[in-house]
Amino acid sequence: MSASAEVRATVTRTIVAPFTGYLASANVQPGDSVEEGQVLATMDTGDLTLEIAETQAKYDSLSQQHDEALQRGDNGKARSFEAQEAETGAHLDMLKDHLSRSRSARR
Repeated sequence: MSASAEVRATVTRTIVAPFTGYLASANVQPGDSVEEGQVLATMDTGDLTLEIAETQAKYDSLSQQHDEALQRGDNGKARSFEAQEAETGAHLDMLKDHLSRSRSARR
């Protein structure tokens, strides 16, 4: 008697990248056993690091323009720069979060 069979894992997990990008390294292969906290993969952060530097420069410039507008007494411009500064700061925080999550570990 013969029969066909298929072997499947009892538990499978999918790891999703924390942001769009490329892998710098993959430390495990499908089917490998892993431990909690083990780094499974590392994202390439070259472009992300550059974007953080550019966004930080933009934030610093907006902050300086905001301060100058306040010194001139131009409250309308100051509020405009303050809003742009807040938006840029939020974007900078998101980029820094992506950078901190560029190493994917099993939890």
